[in-house]
Amino acid sequence: MKDPAKVRAYNKAHYVADPDRHRARSAAYRAANPEQTREATRRWFAEHPEYRRQRYAQNPEPERERASAWAKAHPEYVRAKSAQRYADHPEQWENYRLRHKDRINEASREWRAAHPDDVRTYKIERWARQKGNGGTHTTQEWLEKVALLGGCCIYCGRVDLPLTRDHNVPLVRGGTNDIANILPSCKPCNVKKHTRTAVEFIALTQNMPAMTGGRTLMLLAR
Repeated sequence: MKDPAKVRAYNKAHYVADPDRHRARSAAYRAANPEQTREATRRWFAEHPEYRRQRYAQNPEPERERASAWAKAHPEYVRAKSAQRYADHPEQWENYRLRHKDRINEASREWRAAHPDDVRTYKIERWARQKGNGGTHTTQEWLEKVALLGGCCIYCGRVDLPLTRDHNVPLVRGGTNDIANILPSCKPCNVKKHTRTAVEFIALTQNMPAMTGGRTLMLLAR
């Protein structure tokens, strides 16, 4: 059996003699064996937990930038790990939230202001979950639905008002949050419709332009 100390000394001597060649060979191996490389890296860090803390203490700014860049390049992995960590240790998140309440609230406000459609999608899906009706849709599906229906209110045809998501069959009457049950509506029409279905609202509304009402009924009948 080889002496580990002699092996390390031998490798170090070869690295010092030609570091570029050594780095190139290491990069080629990692590219050809990604799974083995990841597993070896995880095992090494598990055996040397103090290394990350020491490296961060010595170079806090570069380490923060490096971690931030990696997180932006792997958002799905970060979200999954964060959700798992929160599920396993909810008290840690609660302590962090209490210590950094102002910073978290500010970041949340900035995100909501920059992503209004995503915020509306989340609110509607949350309401649907509370009602237990099921169904879901994405912001992209909503935008495609608006474009498909001409970018106007499905009931009055106005294009000068912001559009809201209206449920053809309301959630309170068993409608789902699936995109097939979603129609673009201006807020005044959405409020007036209340808990009626789209067909009921159209039948009740007498002052709606005939072309708009007919178009809506035709679309709903598809």
